[in-house]
Amino acid sequence: MSYKSGLAAFVMSMSFAAAAAAAPVWTINSLNTIGCASSATGFTTTITGVSGTEYWRTIVDANGLRYMDEVVGPATNTVQPWHLYTSSSGGPTTASWPIPAATPITVNFEFINGLGGPVVFQRQVTLTRCDGGTILSDIVLIPNTIVPTLGEWGMGGLAMLLMLAGGLALRRRSQRIA
Repeated sequence: MSYKSGLAAFVMSMSFAAAAAAAPVWTINSLNTIGCASSATGFTTTITGVSGTEYWRTIVDANGLRYMDEVVGPATNTVQPWHLYTSSSGGPTTASWPIPAATPITVNFEFINGLGGPVVFQRQVTLTRCDGGTILSDIVLIPNTIVPTLGEWGMGGLAMLLMLAGGLALRRRSQRIA
């Protein structure tokens, strides 16, 4: 194997190792019930790709007010019902249920990496109104893609291989000129 193909194999193996890890995804299968009172709105959801360090976080906003900010976990891979209700375990709320009639609702379904950790997945679902509405939009805001990276030892190894490849290329070039 030449030094060029060896270098390419090394870089590819590092990239694939980083990309192989599953990323958490929270999918909304259906809107089962909808209402303005606490626990009146419920979904069926599917959770996949969690490793055990992620926590569920659900945030419910309507008319600029926060009705729910809940953190629960650690998350598990499952299919389950998910309801919106009074909870402030993830942060302060600024309003009490019920949400006023005919008010649109924004729900953020998130995974955070550990308690208080960064958001690693976020899906935002907007309901047209709390009393008999439907799903207006369902958007993934923070993609579940993993950007391949190298750790300290990987970067050091890559730097050494690049220096070796450069040295060999210079040596071959100087032999051709002579």
